[in-house]
Parts: sequence; structure tokens; C-alpha cells
Amino acid sequence: LSDNSIGGWADDGTQAIGESLQYLTNLRILDFSNNYIGNQGDNGTQAIGENLQHLISLQVLDLSNNLRIGSEGDNGTIAIGESLQYLSQLQTLDLSWNFIGLQGDKGTIAIGESLKYLTGLQTLDFSNNLIGYGEDTGTQAIGEGLQYLTQLKALDLSMNNMVSGFVNITNGILSLNKLQSLYVQQIKVISPPPSQLDLLKQ
Repeated sequence: LSDNSIGGWADDGTQAIGESLQYLTNLRILDFSNNYIGNQGDNGTQAIGENLQHLISLQVLDLSNNLRIGSEGDNGTIAIGESLQYLSQLQTLDLSWNFIGLQGDKGTIAIGESLKYLTGLQTLDFSNNLIGYGEDTGTQAIGEGLQYLTQLKALDLSMNNMVSGFVNITNGILSLNKLQSLYVQQIKVISPPPSQLDLLKQ
């Protein structure tokens, strides 16, 4: 379903698609990238989020480059976050190029708290969002959740606003023994202690 205009003109279609996900229990790949989900309200994003929990076989979830998820409200992001805990088979999660964090920290917190259930995750992309834009609790939750991602090989946190919560992020990163690729370009942060920086450089 990538590279369409889902959500571009109305939210009804996005809602209908979201509600239908509950029947796709054997789905392994879901790609909503390069659409306009969230452009006409948060209800469609919320419907998608609430029904992701039924996709217990899902291995790849791509919601990247919608540019609007999280822009009209935080309920959709919260729903996505709360459903992630049921996707224990997930290997790739791409939420990049959206507005996660713009309307509050609750959605980011929900996502962060669900990371501990995604122990098989290998690729995680949060880049180009607004994580930490208003509050920093969500950044802290993500940092605390990272430590459970023992199979993670690639992590992209670039272009966010993580400020003091980045200390929690670095603590989480330091426990990722299989990490091969780390991208943190142009993040607004309060620098972690020098000892953490030295370890990250290694």
C-alpha cells in the first residue's frame, strides 16, 4: 500500500483500511510508506494503530514518510505504541519522517514502553520526527526500552529533539552488543557524560 495518497483528501478510507487489519493475522509485511496518513485527522492513524495488535505474525512494519502521523493529535501514535507489544515477531520497524512527538509525549512513551516486547527486532528507524519536542519523558522511555533489543543491528535516531533524555538513549545503546549501524545526525541534545561518548565512539 506504499506510494499512494492514502489519507490525502479524507480520513474515512484510512479508517476503513485500519479496521480491516484485524483480519490479516498471517500478514508478515505491512508497508504504508509514502502516503498522507494523518493529513486529515487522527482517526485513521488511530484505527491502524488499534488493529496492529492482531498482526501477530508481522515481521516488517513500515509507516515511514507519511509526514503527518502525529501531526493532528497523539491518539494515533499512542494506539500504534500500545499495539507494538503484541508484535513479538517484528524484525523491522520504520516510523521515520513523521510528526511523532509534535502533539505530546504520550505516544512516544507508549512506543518506548513496548520496545521491551520486540526482542527480535533487527532494524529500528525513528529518524526525522519530533521526539522530545515538548517533553523528554518519551525519549527516556525509548532509551529504557532499547536495552531489551538484543538482536538490533541498525538504529537511526537522527533529526529529533531529544535534549536531556539522550542520556537514557546512550545507556540503552551501550547494551546493544549486536549493533552494526548507528545514526544520530543533527539531534538537539544535552551532551551525555564524556565516559558515555567515549564508549559510543568505540
